[in-house]
Amino acid sequence: MITKKSDTSMETKPVHQLPYPYSLFIDLGEQHDEDTVFNEIEEELRKGDFQEAIQSLINIALDYSYSEYQDDRSNIPYYAVSFLTRLRSELTPYIHQLLPLLEVEDEEVWITAQDLFLGIGEAVIVPLFAELENDQADESLRIAAVEMLPILTEDLDDHRSSTISIFNQIVSDTLDLPNLVAFAIIGLIEMGAVETLPTILRAFDDNRVETEFISRKEVVRSLRNIHSDFLEEDELDDSVYNILPAKKNTGDIPNEPYVAELKVGRNDPCPCGSGLKYKKCCGA
Repeated sequence: MITKKSDTSMETKPVHQLPYPYSLFIDLGEQHDEDTVFNEIEEELRKGDFQEAIQSLINIALDYSYSEYQDDRSNIPYYAVSFLTRLRSELTPYIHQLLPLLEVEDEEVWITAQDLFLGIGEAVIVPLFAELENDQADESLRIAAVEMLPILTEDLDDHRSSTISIFNQIVSDTLDLPNLVAFAIIGLIEMGAVETLPTILRAFDDNRVETEFISRKEVVRSLRNIHSDFLEEDELDDSVYNILPAKKNTGDIPNEPYVAELKVGRNDPCPCGSGLKYKKCCGA
């Protein structure tokens, strides 16, 4: 049990007024073990209106002004999100309120928020679909959705098909968000969606992909490996075979190394061995 301080320095800080037990987030880190602190916070919060407590935690997590602090208080939103991951089984009613966590600039908060949504599970899929199809949604939120959906839908065939369809549409139609297109392509590769390769290659042809994240060569190599390792021949459309570069020499004989054609200058000795210059012999 963590000893409560009798003075108000722990309960009231400048700008942000955090009553106990939320105030325990302030000194979390070097001073106390995270699990111990979280256990005390949860025990205390469950004594009162727990739904109201969840709402307070969401408000703390979304308070961007904490980033203005130059001390440990700047980490409070991260700890709030991290604490919320303990409550994921109770957070389904709050999904839409939690979605803005995927827009924050703090990378630690953003990554922890993704873990939170993955923990909530299937209930977040449809809200993520809605954000992906919303052209006005923040790009970082849409990229987070793209990263999570292949994981969330892995064993859910109907949702998996919808995910592939939405990703394919993003790759096909998105004009000015090359990062989003790149992550959608990566997602399609992760899902083994070989049938989307024509759409993917057109996006590269139109220069709509941020190649810092994925290159055309990496796409073709990855999907060709998926085709050869996992898919039966009759499962692929003929157009995909036409686009995929043929694998050279699939037999047991190793490929011969490429040898460049010998180039002879006109004043060089003729390679026929006559002793004359090339221009006066075979090059005449």
